[in-house]
This record gives sequence, structure tokens and C-alpha cells, in this order.
Amino acid sequence: MQLSNNQRRSLRELQSNADRDAQQLFIAEGEKLCKELLSSNYQTEYVVVRTPVSPSIEIITNEFLTRGIDVYEANDHTFSQISDARSPQGILAVVHYPDYMNITSERIIILDGISDPGNAGTIIRTADWFGFDTIVFTGNSAHRFHPKTVRATMGSLWRVHLHQTADAETFINEHLNGYKLYGASLRAKLSLSDCTPKGKYALVFGSESHGISSEIRSLITDEYSIPSFGNAESLNVAVAAGISLYHFAGMR
Repeated sequence: MQLSNNQRRSLRELQSNADRDAQQLFIAEGEKLCKELLSSNYQTEYVVVRTPVSPSIEIITNEFLTRGIDVYEANDHTFSQISDARSPQGILAVVHYPDYMNITSERIIILDGISDPGNAGTIIRTADWFGFDTIVFTGNSAHRFHPKTVRATMGSLWRVHLHQTADAETFINEHLNGYKLYGASLRAKLSLSDCTPKGKYALVFGSESHGISSEIRSLITDEYSIPSFGNAESLNVAVAAGISLYHFAGMR
């Protein structure tokens, strides 16, 4: 089936945060993401492939078709218009938002103003590696289903629960009662190696330029720093998250 003009318009709209939230749909683009989508609990609305279809993508689309999911074709020009990637791989899926609401994990991550979608996606992927399965996007953080965020997860998106809120304080008070909050900070006196939380906790990562917001800092149990052995002024937030998660994963 050929992609219709209305579908093209809808796909372009899904590049917008507001339209994604309004439609409760997002785009997952790329061969690996679409292949792993088949093994996830996410519901697929439909799939679009670029013609001519490569053999590896044809295998994936056939699996979608056997599950009763429509697959539409688009030529190279049309696919480039609906794709957000610089070098499109030739397949994308339109996916429904997940329906999970409550937080059940005892170890979660809070992203506070992490505006770069690439960093956000890398943190999701890193969280999956170290066994953290819940992340809350707060404040001015990138959208959890921004196309660049989704691609940067390299499929970990399907295994990590992502929540998003503009009102961090209310969310924390309503959903994280009994959790201790630990924030990564350059100013902290407590070293990461000495930070050993017990019970339920959340790790907070703020933006590289502004740090943790005052809204969340007032709720922080303690802040910790990552020791420096060189002269760099700061760490990329995704790198800082990776170091932190390695430490905390060892205390499971």
C-alpha cells in the first residue's frame, strides 16, 4: 500500500512534542528499533518502508504483516520528508504511547532539564545496561519520545519505563513518597564512592549548564560528586550518569 497524503501530514506532525502528546503516538525509526519493537509490549499503529525495500527490512516488515499491522510504502523522496534522521535506514514505525502509570521500581532516574535528546537517549540506553528500568523526565528536559531520543536508545526504549512531567515537585510528592533523592553535583562534599543509599531511591541528573533545579534541590536527600583526576571543568551528563549508574548498580 502507498502512503497517503493524510498519513504524510500526520507523520510530519509527530515531529512536534505537542502533537505527539495530543495523538499519543510517536515515531520509532531504524532497522534495529523496529526489529526490537516486535519483541516489546508496545502497540504498533503502522509501519512505513522506503522502496525499493532491502532484504533485511523485508524480513522485518513481513513479521509486522503476519501480526496484522499495515505496512505502507514510500519512495525515497517521500521517505526523506517524513524522516527525522540524516541518513534514513528505510523503515519507521508509528507507535502508541505506553499505558503504564504507576512507578513500581525501587531505583529510578530523574532527568532534570536534560534538554539534549541525544544525551537523554544515551542515558536511557545506559540505564538499561545497568538494570535501571524507570526514568522520569522533568522540567525542560527533552521529550521522552523525541525522534532523536528514541533513536539514541538503540532499542533500550522498549525495556525502560519513561515518564514525563512539567511539575517535578508534584510528581515526586505523589509518586515517590518514601524515596530518597540523590543528586550528582560538582559542589557536593560527599564522594560518589561514599554514597551508599538503602531502600528506595532516585538518582537526579541536572543540566550541564544549570545543574539541578532549585525545585528539585529542595527535595534532595544528599548530593554527591564524581572525583576528578584531571583538569576538565565538568563531565558530559550522559557520561556522569554512566559512572554513577555503574557505582549504584553494584549495590543491588
